[in-house]
Amino acid sequence: MQKIRFKMASMRLMMLAVSLFPASAMAAEGFDCLIEPNMVVDVSSAVEGVVERFHVERSDLVDEGQLLIELESGVEIAAVNKARARSQMEGALNSQRSSLDFAERRLNRVKQLYKKGLVSSFEMDEAETQVQLARAELQKAEDEQKLAILELQRAEETLNLRRIRSPFKGVVVERFKSPGESVEDKPIVKLAQLDPLRVEVFMPASEFGNIKLGLYARVMPENSDSESYLTETKLVDRVIDAASGTFTVRLELPNPEQKIPSGLRCKVSFLSEAESAEIRSRQVRVSKPDQQGSMISDEKLNDAEQNTLPLPEIETAVVYENHFNEEAQFREVEPVAQCWSVGPITDKAVLARIRDRLEPVVNRLDSSETTEISHTRFLILSPAQPSLAEARLLLEQIQQQGMKDVAVLYKGPFKNRISFGLYKKDYLAQQHMELLASKQIEAEILPRHTTVKSYWLELEQRNPDVDEAALTHLLDEQQSGLQLTQTNCKDELIAKTNF
Repeated sequence: MQKIRFKMASMRLMMLAVSLFPASAMAAEGFDCLIEPNMVVDVSSAVEGVVERFHVERSDLVDEGQLLIELESGVEIAAVNKARARSQMEGALNSQRSSLDFAERRLNRVKQLYKKGLVSSFEMDEAETQVQLARAELQKAEDEQKLAILELQRAEETLNLRRIRSPFKGVVVERFKSPGESVEDKPIVKLAQLDPLRVEVFMPASEFGNIKLGLYARVMPENSDSESYLTETKLVDRVIDAASGTFTVRLELPNPEQKIPSGLRCKVSFLSEAESAEIRSRQVRVSKPDQQGSMISDEKLNDAEQNTLPLPEIETAVVYENHFNEEAQFREVEPVAQCWSVGPITDKAVLARIRDRLEPVVNRLDSSETTEISHTRFLILSPAQPSLAEARLLLEQIQQQGMKDVAVLYKGPFKNRISFGLYKKDYLAQQHMELLASKQIEAEILPRHTTVKSYWLELEQRNPDVDEAALTHLLDEQQSGLQLTQTNCKDELIAKTNF
């Protein structure tokens, strides 16, 4: 399970800030800041090779796991085809099965004759020995078949090393190589993660101690005269830079539609602790009216990609944009009669559709996500070598012992280690470890976990016409098999607001 996190959604805030916060906050001193990508990564290859094909260009948006570059892999493809053909050969198995069947039938006949005293004990012992030898030969053929399957998996993983994929959702900033160029330990493309953005604020030393984690701030990019964004403090430096007399404060700015460009200078005004506490206590959703005066819900939850096991729940405020200079009027939500939990929802698009359907019929609504380990694969690696030269020398020694499809990892957390392949099953990895041990090759197994996300909705409703049967029918139209479970009502659910 991964941590349940409530992310801030649609964070733009213009004239609504006038009605939500006192004038003192609006007049607060602005500090210089810089909007930057959350991460910038130079993507390289774990193996040497020549670029065969690019699947992306500069400024292309990419998803996590999307194929970026293919290296020349004719030899690896041929090795996969050979290993696959070998793993599907059953001639030796069928031959040994037939030999065992014949030896067992012969033993049965000899036993009958031995009971009648027509054959000697030597012939009886010979027939039993032939059965044991036939079983051993069949076991040997089965072991060879298992090794052939392992060789196929290793060949496939070696081929996958020549398919370079995106480590996260982002944008291609630059291409360093072209098709036909050699790839060693140099970067091939540069990627930037633009959702969320990172806002670096340069604070004078006199403000040290006044800015705390969780304090809300208003960010105004230099290219906008009136549009600002409300976000939360995520990091405060504990050391002041002596040369400049400043320290850094970091904010995280959700950018799901990537409308905010990175690289902009900006100004930041921090709200007071009381105003920040007011945002959390209200948990208000502000909607914007269209030209006909109807209420349009802006329900864009910011996605949080997580690949770790669950952490403690983090509560954040959800504020929605308004482009009208109208004062919002709030009223307390009356206690509701029933609370429900809906899930697991397996697709984020389905989650959005269900939210749209539930909006008109419920009083309060919230969502969360969970992450579970879907499967584990097993990577076999040698111990890390002191240098790349020693790693290459070890690779040659291993290849001289008949081990094929092994590779040196040149970068990343497993730099200067030898890869013996990535296996889908633990027992397959253990079998390959036994093969390595028989050749006195030192290695270890490292589990690699893959996670899957599920989404959940919590809702409160007091409309007597909306019962469990009506909700179940509504949910089945969007995704069959959803669980609708009645729960105790929680105060922290996000309250609807009427204008």
